[in-house]
Amino acid sequence: MAETIIKLKKLHAKQQEIVTTSRRFNVLKCGRRFGKTELTIDLAVQPLLDGKTVGYWTPTYKDVNKVWDDLKFTLSPIIKSKDEQLKQIKLITGGKLDLWSLESPDNGRGFSYDRAIVDEAEKARHLKNAWEQTIRGTLVDREGDAWFMSTPKFGETYFKEVLFKNEEKLSDWKSWRFTSFDNPHLNSQEIDEARTLLDDVTFRCEYMAEDVDVSIRPFAYQWDEKKHVSDEPIYDWKKQLIISVDFNLIPFCVTFRHYWNDSKGAHYHIFDEAEIKQGSIPEMIDRIRNIYMVSLPTAILTGDAMGNRGDISQRDNASLYIQLLRGLGMRESQLRVHGNPTHENSRANVNYILCHFPDYKVHSKCKGLRRDFNNVQVDAFGSIVKSNRNDLNQRADYLDTERYSCHNVLDEWRERHQRQNRYI
Repeated sequence: MAETIIKLKKLHAKQQEIVTTSRRFNVLKCGRRFGKTELTIDLAVQPLLDGKTVGYWTPTYKDVNKVWDDLKFTLSPIIKSKDEQLKQIKLITGGKLDLWSLESPDNGRGFSYDRAIVDEAEKARHLKNAWEQTIRGTLVDREGDAWFMSTPKFGETYFKEVLFKNEEKLSDWKSWRFTSFDNPHLNSQEIDEARTLLDDVTFRCEYMAEDVDVSIRPFAYQWDEKKHVSDEPIYDWKKQLIISVDFNLIPFCVTFRHYWNDSKGAHYHIFDEAEIKQGSIPEMIDRIRNIYMVSLPTAILTGDAMGNRGDISQRDNASLYIQLLRGLGMRESQLRVHGNPTHENSRANVNYILCHFPDYKVHSKCKGLRRDFNNVQVDAFGSIVKSNRNDLNQRADYLDTERYSCHNVLDEWRERHQRQNRYI
């Protein structure tokens, strides 16, 4: 009978240390490129070869599909049957693998496993309920073990505050923390180059696996009043005006800035803000025209992509942006809106800009934007908390105008800066 070979990557020393020193319940926090994926695949495959059952959970259905393809390829020589819909693989060894998404904490309820693996555990919004109400129960019949694997995230999470610390009080739990530098197959220079692409706080979190504290300014953790606030940013009619709008019903908010380059480098100055309390487009048009009329022929209008939706109150269903452009006498070519970024992505990008942009200034009179930079809250998954409009720290209206401006106006600068600094 021909011998069947399953190819797994050889574990490096730190990965092997994790396997050797493991207990029943195991929690790994590691920097990016440490080798978590290879280790997790090894942990899934080994018991399957022995005819055991494995349940594998990921944060989203999209993640499930990626893992499914990887494991299906690795196990292909010994697959007896597979179900693409259920994401289940049965092997000729008697082993069985089920893949689940953590988008529903009940996924996997009623099943029984020798091993449960939760990948990217810190990113799973329903991890607490999934573990306590579902996954833990799948291990009872077979007295199975569990593995929680993750690269770090900002903020307080169940993974970080409970599971990772269980080793301190429970003898059958074990935790490890490793940095990206602990992977001997990585060139340390590559990791140092990654440092130039990120702000310091993000690098320490994602590559050094540190529990960084961003509780003082949860969204804009790179915001520094001493560095970024000045009385210098002033309106100059000779420079291009950039207007960024956030369309909340009450209020509309708008901020004004110049972005230019000269012999001294790149400059980005926010010098004014306004609040339209009743969400009135005509009032916003009047406010802008009264002060900035001379700059409108060459200005850029940007902001909230929601403003591109048709307005049924208009005879021709004209969007809020079209109404603004008409009222301001601007052309549609002056509109720059590429869709709204996610809170998590814009948080990373705004902080990169705050950290690296050479001359980023906000006028001291822009009290709404400064308040938002200092106080806007986010949850453990990087989403801005906006559940209570009566709480100024949960509105983020002025911050939204700047998130949109960074996305639509400064994104090219950010991407160019990252490319240019990649090999420094």
